[in-house]
Amino acid sequence: MSKKSRRLLITAALFAIVCGICVAQDYEYLSADGIWVRGDTLIIFARLNPCGGPYRPIQTLVSIDGGKTWAASGPRLDPGRELDFILDTGAELWLAGQDMAEGPTHAPYLLRYAADHAEWRESEIYPDNAELLGIAQETKTGRLLAWVRHIDFMSEHWTGPVYLHQSLDGGQTWSEIKKVRRIPRWAPGLHFFQELPRRKGPWRISRLGSAVEQRQADGKWHPVTKLPLPLQQTCPE
Repeated sequence: MSKKSRRLLITAALFAIVCGICVAQDYEYLSADGIWVRGDTLIIFARLNPCGGPYRPIQTLVSIDGGKTWAASGPRLDPGRELDFILDTGAELWLAGQDMAEGPTHAPYLLRYAADHAEWRESEIYPDNAELLGIAQETKTGRLLAWVRHIDFMSEHWTGPVYLHQSLDGGQTWSEIKKVRRIPRWAPGLHFFQELPRRKGPWRISRLGSAVEQRQADGKWHPVTKLPLPLQQTCPE
């Protein structure tokens, strides 16, 4: 191999390493964690970029005109709090997550958005160190079930047993039922929350999180809204 060929290979390798670092950084600082579509309404779960240091707050942003304009809706989640799961029943939108700041994960919580009241309500599933592994709603009764690992902070790998928790009042209060060995992903009569998606129908958050994109008649994805939005560039008091 000639010296010129070796130089070209070394240059290409260095370029690949640098690009890999850049991509990793882009993923680390995504402007939105997910997207949801309800009829003509677009919802993105956006990061407020200048706030929170290593942890950035999450704010739900809503557009009712196909992504042309956006407005904040619901609570601003403090830095370190993550959204992990979503369930849309039509009448209600449920979101579930936990706090990850400084580890281990703790204080899993539930957010409920009632479309008829345009109101967000938050409740705590478990107040201590814990990992939310799954959550579901009974289709007939509306009872909510959550599978939560109770973490022993003193254990070597932050492990612990998994307990099934339930709420009989629409998520307002929760109680521990029993210890379980596994977390089901499907069961008759249960509607499981899904992981927060980055694509929903013909809409998605772009690969590097720089735009909200729509799949159009030509079969290609076209940017509709550039991210981050001006709303994400300020830090509310």
